[in-house]
Amino acid sequence: MKPLFIAAGSQEWGSSRMRSWWIAPHIRGASVIPFEARSPGFKSLQDLTHVIWQKNVDLDILENRRDVKHYWDVCDPAWWWQPERCREIANNVNGVVASSQNLAADFNQWYGKDKAICIADRIDLDKFPYVRHHSDVTPVRFIWFGVAVNRIAIFGQLVNLDRLAANGYKIELTIFDDHPDEELLITNSFPVYHKRWSLGSESDVLTAHDIALLPNYPGAWGRVKSNNKQLTAWVCGLPVVSDESYYEIKDLVSDSIMRQNKSTDNTMELKKNWLIEKSVAEWEKLLCAS
Repeated sequence: MKPLFIAAGSQEWGSSRMRSWWIAPHIRGASVIPFEARSPGFKSLQDLTHVIWQKNVDLDILENRRDVKHYWDVCDPAWWWQPERCREIANNVNGVVASSQNLAADFNQWYGKDKAICIADRIDLDKFPYVRHHSDVTPVRFIWFGVAVNRIAIFGQLVNLDRLAANGYKIELTIFDDHPDEELLITNSFPVYHKRWSLGSESDVLTAHDIALLPNYPGAWGRVKSNNKQLTAWVCGLPVVSDESYYEIKDLVSDSIMRQNKSTDNTMELKKNWLIEKSVAEWEKLLCAS
């Protein structure tokens, strides 16, 4: 078996590193290239057995390489916006792999056939050298991280943060993304800082905080998204606030022992179900069966 993962982007892209760059090194005979290197990449690799297109698909190459099995790996519902192109892709690949169960189910409902399965995003422990160990601190530091266009998710918990500040709890929020120059002026109740995200600094920055503020994206979009940001917070030792009530968040802010216990529980769950080795095994099973 000699599969080729064609990543939509570099390892700076969360979906690409979790679904291509971190997967391929664990599969014997597998390799990975970025999408922009697809043409020379095909020419330099012999005896390919499978091609996994992560997000982007080159239909011309797909049509000309019928000697291999093709899989479309998706982490966003592209068929919502490009239904004709996505149906053409789906009709011409051997299978579709989605980053969440809800995304796979959404694709299958749209396509009218059960062609998609889920292989979830999971964590490579070797990429995260540091873990937050919790103690009594003032202020308690929240962090939100992601792509700046998704900052809208922050507003899902802003009222609870304002309420904490109004009740005398000393808190701060760091927005850790790709546009720290575009400051989000959302409150005067507590300090809000902006820091530029980078893969090299991710572990250091996250573990300098106490709680990950990761509300779900609104509506249908949030229901199909992967939990990869939550997993990243877990592996760094941060309890995660998503849809908790004010009182649950207040308890986390006021009790460092609770934060540490949450971190310990999350680590146990991570090691049980969310390590990269499990996704590798699922990929190997899928590819060996085809």
